[in-house]
Amino acid sequence: MSDALAVVSRGPDDSPQVARLRGMLQSCAEPFAERRHDAMSARLLEPARGLRHDEASGFLSAVDSGFALVDRAGYVTLPKVRQKRAVGRYALLSKSGSGISVNLEYVVQVCAAHELVRRHGWSAGELDFERGEFDALGYGLTAGRSSPWRPRRGCRAKTALRG
Repeated sequence: MSDALAVVSRGPDDSPQVARLRGMLQSCAEPFAERRHDAMSARLLEPARGLRHDEASGFLSAVDSGFALVDRAGYVTLPKVRQKRAVGRYALLSKSGSGISVNLEYVVQVCAAHELVRRHGWSAGELDFERGEFDALGYGLTAGRSSPWRPRRGCRAKTALRG
């Protein structure tokens, strides 16, 4: 499984998907800064390594399919996964010095969780997101147990691999 997750679809870093994700993040920066009274400006500071095609296309696929919802300030919810008791909202942006930076970790994690459902057959309704040390935790039936729904699979995805 980890080998399958390590394979990325390579593409140009200036692809239409990267431009679309950048536009989405830039449009969220001002509403995000308005909610954060300590933000000095809404200037978007991209990751030093930039945004990449594979994570941009994967994240946008999750959004386009309704797997992930992004509000106007860049907070993401995953309505199709098992919900935490306090429903999780994940900020694509954070205050950083004089501007707003991208929380690339959540872009990658949402992309990976969606890939587990879309390409690897995990059921979204049996998937936890950001649970303990796992970015995605899959549940399933376990025969002969008093509690049939138990964690069966776990995934950690902190960054997209290149090459």
